[in-house]
Amino acid sequence: MELVPESGLMTLMEGRQKETKSFLSSIPEALYDHRYAPDKWTVREVLGHVCDIERAFGYRLLCAARGDEQELKRVDGNLYIQNGEFARLGLMEWANEFQLVRKSNLIFLQHMPEPAWDRVALMAGAKVTVRALGYLLVGHERHHLRILRENYLKTA
Repeated sequence: MELVPESGLMTLMEGRQKETKSFLSSIPEALYDHRYAPDKWTVREVLGHVCDIERAFGYRLLCAARGDEQELKRVDGNLYIQNGEFARLGLMEWANEFQLVRKSNLIFLQHMPEPAWDRVALMAGAKVTVRALGYLLVGHERHHLRILRENYLKTA
């Protein structure tokens, strides 16, 4: 959450799309399979993870907004990377997929009834509002883009 000090979630989600695509398109193809350490994910895997978690947050938003009280579990990122086979596609294909999933989440939030914003879900043992889930979604994206900038592109 500390990575998203701004307010105005909808504007923020829309604005991030151009910035994110521009950054990702600046990464040379030679770095798509780069790891900054042997036990770290590749650049493609990082973006694949961001896509997976964007989808997971979409499901969490749906559950919470609709008043579903089941506990929402964390995603096992390493399991998803292991089974995602992200090297199959180029980085920009994953970037396009991310934009489509983000757009879907944005439209869902834009069409959500006002009372849903303050509904609470239980996620991995913590209570979280729909509003907070939206900001966490943006924070997750920022977190991984920062890691790409600071760890992957500086060590290549």
